[in-house]
Amino acid sequence: MAKRHKQRVKIGVNENGDSVYKWADGYSIDELNDNIVRIYIENGLLDRVKDNRPPTQKIDTKGECPTFREYVEKWFATYKEYRLKPTTVKGYRSNLSKHIYPFFGDKRLDEITTDDIQQFLNEKESLARNTVHTMLVLIGEVLTSACEDKLIPVDPTKSKRISIVSRGRKERNALKPEQLKAIIEGIATELKDDDERRLIALLVFTGMRRGEVLGLKWEDIDFKKKLIHVQRSVTYAHNQPEITTPKTASGRRYVPLDDRLEALLKPIGTAGYVLGGETPLTNMVFRRLYKGVGEKINLYDATPHVFRHSYITTLAKADVDLKTIQRISGHANITTTLNIYTHTREEEILEAGAKIGKLLGA
Repeated sequence: MAKRHKQRVKIGVNENGDSVYKWADGYSIDELNDNIVRIYIENGLLDRVKDNRPPTQKIDTKGECPTFREYVEKWFATYKEYRLKPTTVKGYRSNLSKHIYPFFGDKRLDEITTDDIQQFLNEKESLARNTVHTMLVLIGEVLTSACEDKLIPVDPTKSKRISIVSRGRKERNALKPEQLKAIIEGIATELKDDDERRLIALLVFTGMRRGEVLGLKWEDIDFKKKLIHVQRSVTYAHNQPEITTPKTASGRRYVPLDDRLEALLKPIGTAGYVLGGETPLTNMVFRRLYKGVGEKINLYDATPHVFRHSYITTLAKADVDLKTIQRISGHANITTTLNIYTHTREEEILEAGAKIGKLLGA
């Protein structure tokens, strides 16, 4: 049976000065409100209510909704910033200040539409797709939170009409085998500085992330078992290094120690950081070191991430199974590993097609 709503309505006072009430009821709030109004009309109270209302009184519901910038600053500090690494926070802040705030910052949350979201994405078409996608995810997190806070009815980023059109640069492909071979030869013959030689050798032969290489200690290398234990990372909010855990839980892992890498790490230390000694390299020193290497040998414009991608691609070409590649690379999701593996197989199929074409006289 439906619940009956009831509300007591004051209709006046008796001869003793006591308040007199009537009860209004209804099976819904709307029906209850209608009956309250009916009681006012029946007892001649409607005009009195009108007369007592301030003539200039207005209800400004829109003024209660904060701007996008106001809401983000509070949301970011409360729910996001405390659990992110300094470099990740820096990346978020950069996207907000350079791209997102100039477009959405002064808009009220309840003014942002699906059209606004798509227009923003259209204006960012010159950027890399991953960069634009990262910004869209951040905007979506903010607007989803605003929905939970009852500030907006829906998150406009969830519309199926939304699409990213990016004409920006694509991620660099893995280095070719002949390029890697040339770099390895250059490490051994041209890099006399220990830190320069060790830095590039670790990037080439381990597939470790830049921060993991910079956070590696001599104690992490088991020369007897030929294993490297990855268990920390270095990040930079500014110039000074900050020691953190690896990027993901899967980041704590073991990487095989190649004989050529062991030779390039010499002279072998016993304690401290492989690069830097007692403390990790500062960001400025790392950049200067990497630039110095590029002036001595041809790195083919490879970044630390390209070296990592090249190492993982080499594992795939060597027919190492997917699960092992995932463990060595420290991917939290095997989908990431599978994408690299599949791309490698596509290249091999194209190469096979070209060989068949030559044999058939194409």
